[in-house]
Amino acid sequence: MKVSIKIDAVILSWKRCYNLEQIVGSLKEQRIFENVYIWHNSPSQEKIEGAVNIFSEKNFDTYIRHIFALALDSDYVFFQDDDLILDGDNSSVIMKNIRKYGDTAAVMGPFGKKYHKKQASVVILGRMHIVNREYLIYPLLFEKEYRYKRDKTIGDDIFLNLSIQHFTKKESIIIQGLKTKNLPEGDCAKAVEKRWWEKRKRVARKILNTMP
Repeated sequence: MKVSIKIDAVILSWKRCYNLEQIVGSLKEQRIFENVYIWHNSPSQEKIEGAVNIFSEKNFDTYIRHIFALALDSDYVFFQDDDLILDGDNSSVIMKNIRKYGDTAAVMGPFGKKYHKKQASVVILGRMHIVNREYLIYPLLFEKEYRYKRDKTIGDDIFLNLSIQHFTKKESIIIQGLKTKNLPEGDCAKAVEKRWWEKRKRVARKILNTMP
């Protein structure tokens, strides 16, 4: 583990622009993030002070955040959705877990779930997750090596976790002690619906069945 660790934060925005100012404020409260980036999938167009805003005229769905972050020069990337925030200063908790698990974990985060009996490890949910930036190449390698066609509308977090686990032989880790708070979900509350979780199970099954 390096003595000095550079961490960037990436927010993916789509329709919940009303939460962004509060989220950026929360991320700036942390003492460990070098930069805070917002990738604005169309129609998100609200520039938020205190962050580097990247506007896209097209909606590239959720997978774009991992492809974008691969081009950064950080050691780790902290990803979060636009429907929750870190509650207070969690810097010491984040750094403690990176130093403890950074060399041994595929993905780290506060929320984890198993979708299929074949899973050897949990999937850290995309709402908030921490990844070694170099590991972000593995979903692309998985696509190329196994000619896998990913579902670009759902399950980018599942694909990220399972592809990294596959190539590194490491498990994803649920980290303890991270304080978070939910924000209004607006018209994007479908993630809690049963059929949404059923779709996610199908994504996990498809990925696992692709593996040799």
